[in-house]
Amino acid sequence: MGLKVLIVGAGNAGPLLALYLQRAGHVPTVCDMYNPLDEGARDVPLFFGDVGGAIALQTNGQRVLDDVGLLDELLQKSSEPFDNAVFAKIDGSSPVDVSNFEGTRNGSASNATTNTSATVSANANGTGANTGSVKSNSSGTRDKYTTVTLMRMNLQHTVGSACNRLGIRYILNSKLVSISESESGVTAVFANGSTASADVLIGADGVHSATRLLIFGEQTREVFANIIHHIGITELGLGKGENGEDLVLDHTAGFYNDRVGNHGMVFLRTSPTNSAFQVIENNLPPPTEAVEEHWRPVSNLPVESKRLAVLVEGWGAAKNHVEIVRHARRITTSPIYVVPRLPSFHKGRVLLIGDAAHAMLPHLGQGTNIAMEDAGVLGNLFASLGDDWQTVFKLYDQIRIPRIKFVSDQSNMVKAMDNASYGHFVVKVMAFASKRLGYLDKIASYNFKEEVKAALAKLPPK
Repeated sequence: MGLKVLIVGAGNAGPLLALYLQRAGHVPTVCDMYNPLDEGARDVPLFFGDVGGAIALQTNGQRVLDDVGLLDELLQKSSEPFDNAVFAKIDGSSPVDVSNFEGTRNGSASNATTNTSATVSANANGTGANTGSVKSNSSGTRDKYTTVTLMRMNLQHTVGSACNRLGIRYILNSKLVSISESESGVTAVFANGSTASADVLIGADGVHSATRLLIFGEQTREVFANIIHHIGITELGLGKGENGEDLVLDHTAGFYNDRVGNHGMVFLRTSPTNSAFQVIENNLPPPTEAVEEHWRPVSNLPVESKRLAVLVEGWGAAKNHVEIVRHARRITTSPIYVVPRLPSFHKGRVLLIGDAAHAMLPHLGQGTNIAMEDAGVLGNLFASLGDDWQTVFKLYDQIRIPRIKFVSDQSNMVKAMDNASYGHFVVKVMAFASKRLGYLDKIASYNFKEEVKAALAKLPPK
């Protein structure tokens, strides 16, 4: 019958892991402290509403979605593939093009240097239908993966709907308050008095993980990084502004920074008709609101959009960027936290994945991609090793701890570059050096299935 696996957290990594487990013959149950219907969703029971911003879905994340058969569906809801991101001064001047990584199915790599020439048209819900260069060949394997941008809600909706189709059980309105283990299993106790038992428990409950604190202690509590992202969504188009302003973006992915003022902005075109942006403030005191409020949209949108537009205009932002911020249809304030490095991601019958295990600085845009890697590695290990969860957990640490350290170190390095006071020319030199040394390729080219295969090959024969 397989293992009973209780997954705490219904974000992206948890339900993705549930898909792997169900298909491998295990019995996953996903629990979450929220109820999606409380968030305003009515179309699919497992859709947690119109929340969050955009995700840069890179090669390593696409490999996992391809492995569970959801990538083609998600590409219909994404931007066109793009082969370069632009880094510029806060006013858009002195742009530096950094080529994105293109990965092939077998893990070989090449930096994209040619136009992908994707054709994109808006679909009924405005997300954009991608008919571009990321294709499958006749054997069903993918020729290559090229970065796309995607609304976070579309990723969560698609994965959750796949779980729903497979009949994976969800337990909602259940906030984890304690965990107990025995020789035969693990039991979770929730704030509403209910309990759930399983053979193993997977903590996928995000940066503010109750699972992590319960098994590893208060010393592993997340730390505020003195950074706040104001995440917004704006409809693009000619004359879309209140006074007929054109709301347009010059690049599919643009990163704009003021190292003197120590603030920045990110703009991602998620479809021909939609933009996601981040207004980034540094060196701020910790937020005062409860962490449960962090991902909720602001209640007074007109006031907040005007405030942020005035703020970035004062920074010297380009006019089109100011207007995109001013005309946001949703804004969410997201304080950034990091998790102290853990020597192991498991203890007893409990294991952590995603931000619960290793929330890092967001300066490489790898958070969601790395969390999906976690699900892919763990899912493939369970598929190969069956009920032997002890070996699964051991190999998971061997595979993931070095990988997480490498990506986290690179994220810290990019933050240091962003906050440095040297001139923009140095940024160009460092971007060129990073590309030549292959740091970006090592991050995006990661092939989780090859890593799992190599780890399994080292096991002694039974």
